[in-house]
Amino acid sequence: MRVRGGLVVLGIALAAPLVAQTIVEYPVAFNSAPIGIAAGPDGNIWFTMYFANQIGRITPSGTVTTFSLATNTLPAGIAAGPDGNLWFCENGANQIGRITPAGDVTEFPIPNAFVGGGPGYITAGPDGAIWFTENDGGSAGRVRRLTTDGQFTMFPPPNPTAAPQQIVTGADGNLWYSLPYSGRIGRITTAGKIDEFLLPTPSMFALALAASPDGGVWVAEQESDSSVLARFAPDGTATQLTLPGITSRIFGLVVGADGNLWFTENDTGLIGRVTPAGAVSEFDTSSSVSAPWVIANGPDGALWFSEYGIDGIGKVTVAPFPCVAGPNALCLNGGRFRLGATFGSSAGSGAATAVSLTDDSGYLWFFDPTNIEIVAKVLNGCSIDAHYWVFLAGLTNVGATLTVTDSQTGIARTYTNTAGQAFAPVQDVNAFACP
Repeated sequence: MRVRGGLVVLGIALAAPLVAQTIVEYPVAFNSAPIGIAAGPDGNIWFTMYFANQIGRITPSGTVTTFSLATNTLPAGIAAGPDGNLWFCENGANQIGRITPAGDVTEFPIPNAFVGGGPGYITAGPDGAIWFTENDGGSAGRVRRLTTDGQFTMFPPPNPTAAPQQIVTGADGNLWYSLPYSGRIGRITTAGKIDEFLLPTPSMFALALAASPDGGVWVAEQESDSSVLARFAPDGTATQLTLPGITSRIFGLVVGADGNLWFTENDTGLIGRVTPAGAVSEFDTSSSVSAPWVIANGPDGALWFSEYGIDGIGKVTVAPFPCVAGPNALCLNGGRFRLGATFGSSAGSGAATAVSLTDDSGYLWFFDPTNIEIVAKVLNGCSIDAHYWVFLAGLTNVGATLTVTDSQTGIARTYTNTAGQAFAPVQDVNAFACP
């Protein structure tokens, strides 16, 4: 492991101190070129194999199963959908694919697709639809929306010569996407309104994006001799965090279960991490040419990444880590469980403010500290049914997503309230297994 000190140019509302990390790598088929990777609803990790024209599934213990597609489909980005399936881009066939956890594939041809190009990256939107980027194989591109029953909508970009690439759903309820060669990033609402924002250093190349739990979005910027991270607030203003000594292109970026920001160094075969204090650490994979690409949180609490250069899938163990309470986070049940939430409505969006009540309980407010929105409690039921229990009660109809993370395992549970609906009580007595 390499450790570098970082200069913090902004405060990061992430998480916790350094702990030791372990990387394990699992080989997949030769010359398969894994790219996209995502946690599935079945407790496994799913990935695309670009040159093999396959979708892969790997269990947390490392057992790999593959599912074949037609020749030259060239699957790229993949994401878990709101319907319990995985959705992926077929870059070579101008189609969006859907695969069930059992391996059944359905394909949706993209209408009026680019000739010579195709879809690249994909995400589940906050509106229950699938959103993806496509380009013409060069500098032109656009964003599209696909309903789970196969209906496409195209959104013409304000700059048709700027090809969008990675796309993520932000905690502000919008979609954000990178424009690597234009010195900008884009934001699109679920209604299709597009805004573009200049990078702090517009001459830099920026591909990787990550949604931050506080409502912002992170983007990695690179020039030939330097790399920085920029955080965009929901209003589009940006600030920077330096990554001293790192010159590799960063292709993957994610906020881990430990609250730190993790990234892939595609040119050097390293996995990087930056803490809230700005300390940068790098972790070796098995090869300097492993070319790690996308990195994602797994259902097992670990981070998983694709290795395009050596045909592998890697896993980074991040737990255990300390729970650090803050303005947007509760530490419950002796500090074992971290609870945070994001919200969104026409009145505003962002990270909920957390207020502790007891060791096991606390509440959240969104707009006004005198207006309690959600009360939360995590109890130790180990002596009764060998589980920790999560109870949530809402006094709101605002859209919200709550995440409870076990700091001992890294495993997280997510609870969502749809905007406009009364918050239904949660009594999850199987939330986390003991001990």
